[in-house]
Amino acid sequence: TLVVLALLAAFDVYRVARAVHDGTSATDALLRADRKLLELRLDEARRDLVEARRGFASARDRVDAPGPLLLLARITPLVRKQVEGTEAFAGTGEALAASGVHLADTGRKVLLSTRDRRVAPGAMTSRQELRRRLRPDVDAVERATEELAELDGTRLLGPIGAAREDLVRHLPRARERLRDSQDGLTALAGFLGQFGARRYLFFSQNPAEPRPTGGYMGTYGVIRASRGRLSIERYEGTDKWYARHPEAAIAPERAPAPFPFLSPPKPQSLANLNAVPDWPRVARAAMAMWRRGGESPVDGVLSVSTGFLARVLRVIGPARVPGYGDVVTADNVVARMDYYTERRDRRHKEFVAAVARAVLQRVVSTPASRMPQLALAVGQAFDAREAMAWTTDRGVNAALADRGWDGALRPVSGDFFFDAPFSFAAKNGRGLRRTYDHRVDLAADGSARVRTKVTIENTDPPGLLNLDGLGFVTLYGPRGARLDPSASDEPATLQPPVAGHPAAGWFRAAPPKGRTTLRVGWRVPSLLRRGADGRWVYALRWRRVPDHGGDVVRLRVVLPGGWQWDGPAPPGRIPLDDDIDRSWVARPAA
Repeated sequence: TLVVLALLAAFDVYRVARAVHDGTSATDALLRADRKLLELRLDEARRDLVEARRGFASARDRVDAPGPLLLLARITPLVRKQVEGTEAFAGTGEALAASGVHLADTGRKVLLSTRDRRVAPGAMTSRQELRRRLRPDVDAVERATEELAELDGTRLLGPIGAAREDLVRHLPRARERLRDSQDGLTALAGFLGQFGARRYLFFSQNPAEPRPTGGYMGTYGVIRASRGRLSIERYEGTDKWYARHPEAAIAPERAPAPFPFLSPPKPQSLANLNAVPDWPRVARAAMAMWRRGGESPVDGVLSVSTGFLARVLRVIGPARVPGYGDVVTADNVVARMDYYTERRDRRHKEFVAAVARAVLQRVVSTPASRMPQLALAVGQAFDAREAMAWTTDRGVNAALADRGWDGALRPVSGDFFFDAPFSFAAKNGRGLRRTYDHRVDLAADGSARVRTKVTIENTDPPGLLNLDGLGFVTLYGPRGARLDPSASDEPATLQPPVAGHPAAGWFRAAPPKGRTTLRVGWRVPSLLRRGADGRWVYALRWRRVPDHGGDVVRLRVVLPGGWQWDGPAPPGRIPLDDDIDRSWVARPAA
């Protein structure tokens, strides 16, 4: 009998060891899947999640099975906690993995349904249906969080303890991700016309002629979304639309700067509505002008730039441009568009429209197998503001705003700067380089004096598209700030604030192979944020010119006397190839 019990006990030890191994391996698979879900690599994520679910289930089964050692373990206080903790850990992981599998399957249905004109089997026909399908996943993560919280006082030993800690750290992100995914998938399904057909006005922006939201909106189109399928109704140059609807334009005296200052004054047309750096405002103005032109209503307004086209072409491959005998790729699309633009013949705008149409046609017919990679590239373009969208659907807009994909200028606190250029005729935007010498003098009460010298260098040689680089530059400053006349060049006009950020505008011309400068200063009553521990936070949020690289911020932050940085000080140089959103901590002398 003792021999049999010893053998059974040895087998129990083996089962526990295997349970620990299964649980730690399953945790690794779960964390791998989380990264892949974020990148929309749905098939790969699903495989990892299935592996994780099996591993957690195996770990739970091994410690649940009867055996003399395990029976004894359940009545021994210290060991009992280890067994119960392992069971709870495995059950929680299994629930998380199962929820992830369901989320990946639902995401694939939403993304891949764009490939079929029919309603795919199991397709979502209403917002309520989609939310009903995702609700159990959110509930499962909530229960898992509660179950792990009950074990806060239990210290699991060895590898299983380390795996449990990984899972505990992962749970808040997983819970947030599931909620976010629920809203995001519902918004995506609505945007794609799963719950009813939608039509969107669509612009392509060319940053060679800079505008506050990216570039000149030289081409437009109408996209229809129905049952998850996208189709292009029309695509052409905005000049053609204006020629047919001149009465829809906005008179100069009612238009924003710089239109009232032009000589002779020019009305604001559909192509130039992005004179403000806030896409929702631009979208509403475009929809209003669209209606004045007698067009059928649309449900939103989208925009992409050449940066977006390059990202998409990297996924879908080269696209042939009908009528031009040209092929555009991720590496040459900018150069080919610039080539036709520089010719300045009547076909250059038609080429831009033809390229955009050819790429979008490839997008809407992309094979299902490439949809996750394409969705990831599109998401990256939205992150970089190379794409923006606003719709009349509140749910879709909320999801866009949560991700910063609506192109809105938001009321952010701290030190803020945005340079919103408006070029008139030159197509030298890619050759402009801006250096911002930004000095911040902080005061002990949290106020500040901010001064910036903007140097605009025109690196392109002279030519028909680069005569003098004349443009109207609007600079936006921190919320609550007042323009400091003693530290600023005299502006042509003070601009209306956007999202609480004050603004002023100047005319500047950087000659070919030359430069020009501009000075602006702000007095800010409250720039620093004070924490409960008495330390102060300096935050810098700087929006780059969209779809543009090569600019740089040279930063100098001067602390009040006796203060010092608590940790690293702000760097002296920050490239502006991405937006800046950083903060540093300072503390007064003891």
